[in-house]
Amino acid sequence: MLLTGRRPAEIFVAGDFSLPPKRTTVPYLIFSGQLKTRQAPGTSFEPYPIPVLAERRLIIRALENLRAMKTFPAPMPSTPPPAPQLPKYISPAFGSLDPPWKPGYLRSAYGAICCHRFKPQNQTDDIFLAQILGHNLLGPNASLSVGQSYKDFYVVED
Repeated sequence: MLLTGRRPAEIFVAGDFSLPPKRTTVPYLIFSGQLKTRQAPGTSFEPYPIPVLAERRLIIRALENLRAMKTFPAPMPSTPPPAPQLPKYISPAFGSLDPPWKPGYLRSAYGAICCHRFKPQNQTDDIFLAQILGHNLLGPNASLSVGQSYKDFYVVED
């Protein structure tokens, strides 16, 4: 989740990740299968590029291996069984924090890291976050508040 910024159900069930048609300087994958769109205007229904925080082919292989280990009967449910168990694994991995970690924080941390590493200088954090998280900012229904929902962290330079 941290490496792609996708939700647990997108990682375990609904998402499709593929290599872009040509090599880019920023490590991107093409993502489709976004959940929680609620058919809202301004949400990406088409595949779109997402920056990733590890080697692209490694992420694709890891996702294939993860899905091959499924422990639930076919067909796969729309909400995967592992999701309720994630907090008990994520919180200890990040130490004791107040408030305790939850899976959604990985999406926020991904956004902060991507803004730090990949955001063009002429673009705001909110617009960049909205784009990489699958929210279009065109037309009368554009909302910049999407980025605000994912600003739980910031990157500190050494």
